[in-house]
Amino acid sequence: MTTPPDIQPPVPKKRSRLMAAISLAAWVIIAVVAYRSWPSKPSPTALSIPLWYYDLASNRLLRNPDHLSPVNVGGHELVKAYVFSCTECQEAESRYIGFLERISPEGQAALKTQFKVETYSGPAGIDRFELDMLKDKLPPNAIQVRDVQKEGWVDTFSPEGVKLRAKATTRCAEEQTMVDCDHSDF
Repeated sequence: MTTPPDIQPPVPKKRSRLMAAISLAAWVIIAVVAYRSWPSKPSPTALSIPLWYYDLASNRLLRNPDHLSPVNVGGHELVKAYVFSCTECQEAESRYIGFLERISPEGQAALKTQFKVETYSGPAGIDRFELDMLKDKLPPNAIQVRDVQKEGWVDTFSPEGVKLRAKATTRCAEEQTMVDCDHSDF
């Protein structure tokens, strides 16, 4: 029996199984390589923004990337400090504190009741990025700001809060560029 010239003879079953096995093995290898090369953590520049804190008791500026304001360390309350520079953040003498920020007691209570957040840092807590995502869902006056030189906290979205934040970012001379030291690599 001869086969017509345009019809191929059937591939033996052993050969088709071998081709299927090789193809499957290739896909498994590709999947393993892709999985191992995929980053396991978010990019440090995207989410792990270094944060500055201010010790209200000692009036000291501290750098701490792990906590959310307010934090008590040794009985001292630390609040978030927004640090800027008119030149470079690497130069300590050129940095200045634009304003301080904290979560009010009402805001802390809302985080605990509405969002079941018991701590403000670590794997069981909330980080700065997550807080920014929740700002619209928190009660009024939950996030407060103040001038480092003055007493008294105001709502960050109140006219006084908006004015304070704007003043902090317009402090540099016209020929200088303001740098947000939370978002710079140094």
